[in-house]
Amino acid sequence: QRSHLFVFLKDRFRVLLARIGLTPYYFPSIFYKKEADSTKWNVTTQMAKRIHQEFQRFNTPVLFVLLPTDYQVYPQLLSKYIKMFGIHPEEIDLEQPNRILASRFLEKSISVVDMLPVFVQKAQKDVRLYGRIDNHLNAQGHLVVAEALFPQIEQILKPKLNSRGG
Repeated sequence: QRSHLFVFLKDRFRVLLARIGLTPYYFPSIFYKKEADSTKWNVTTQMAKRIHQEFQRFNTPVLFVLLPTDYQVYPQLLSKYIKMFGIHPEEIDLEQPNRILASRFLEKSISVVDMLPVFVQKAQKDVRLYGRIDNHLNAQGHLVVAEALFPQIEQILKPKLNSRGG
């Protein structure tokens, strides 16, 4: 499982393995348009609200960050997933989870940053944000997140630091 060769081969044979049902890869239901009215959005929003309230008890700011999947960012990867799982493109909306959660979080006064637009912009400039062996963020992806979040975090923390004389 941890061998780079194993992970490399598993990635290269992803489509074949998916077709015969021998892969942990799946396409999340949250991207299907038919899920737009699902109760899962309320559950997620309520959990975030509880976390927010708990931190508020300790006067600690909270900022939720929506990190996109690699196939939300790179259209060529989405094509692989569509082929791998036999998905009809008109059935899905890759921005749906981000749009719904951001809207609901804002309605509940929960601070949220959606990284999808930033990642798409970077990807269009041929910046590689995810690993080659797996689909986790690579060092560049983490740097892009940090650079995008820094102004937000500074805005949240500056008043607190100023009030403490720091």
